[in-house]
Amino acid sequence: VLYWLLLLTKMGASNGCRYPDPVLFVMYWLMVNFLIGVAVNIYVFQKEKERLRDWLVDMHLVLNLFGFLVYTFVGSALVFWAYRYKYHMFTNERRIRIVIGIAISFVIRDFPCAIIELKLFWEAGWVEPLQFISFTFICISVLLGVSTIWLEYSWRVSYFIEKKYDDSRYTWAQNGERLSNHQHGTVQHADTDPMRYKGGIRHLGYSH
Repeated sequence: VLYWLLLLTKMGASNGCRYPDPVLFVMYWLMVNFLIGVAVNIYVFQKEKERLRDWLVDMHLVLNLFGFLVYTFVGSALVFWAYRYKYHMFTNERRIRIVIGIAISFVIRDFPCAIIELKLFWEAGWVEPLQFISFTFICISVLLGVSTIWLEYSWRVSYFIEKKYDDSRYTWAQNGERLSNHQHGTVQHADTDPMRYKGGIRHLGYSH
C-alpha cells in the first residue's frame, strides 16, 4: 500500500500535482478510522442496542476509545517519527517504526472491531449509511495491517534463512574477488578448491 501511494505521489509530482506523503496519509487514515468507529457506535449501535447484543456494542466502543488513546500517544508518534526524521535514520529503522505503528492499530482496534461490525451486520443488517462507511473503512485498515505485518514477517524469515543456511554470499564474494583481480591484470591460478563444486558442477552462487 505504501509503495502504491509513493508511486502515485511521484506521478503527481511529475504532473505538477501535490499529494500527501504516504506515511502521513497512513497515519491520518488510521486516526480517522478511530473517529468513524466512535461515531458509528454512538449514533447507530447505541440507538439499536435493544435488538443488538449489548456486550458487543459496549466492547466495540471500549476498543475504539482505548485504541484511540494508545494509537494517539504511541502508534501515531512512531509513524510520525519515521516521517519526520526519515533522512536521519536507516531504512530498516524507519520501516520498523511504521510497522509497529500500524500493528498497534491492527491488534488493538482494527481486527477485533471488524469482527464485531461483521457480526452486528450479520444479525441486524445495514441500519444506517454511516455503518456501511465504517465497515468499508475498517476493512481497508484490516487489509493494510495484514499486508504490512505479513510482508514484515516474510522479510525477516527470508533474512534469517539467508543468513543461517545460504552460503551463496561467500561464493559471490570469491567470484567478485577473482573478477577484480582479473580486471587489474592479476594472473589467477586454476580454481581447484573443492568448495566451489557441488555434484561435479561449478557453484556460481546459486543455492542447491
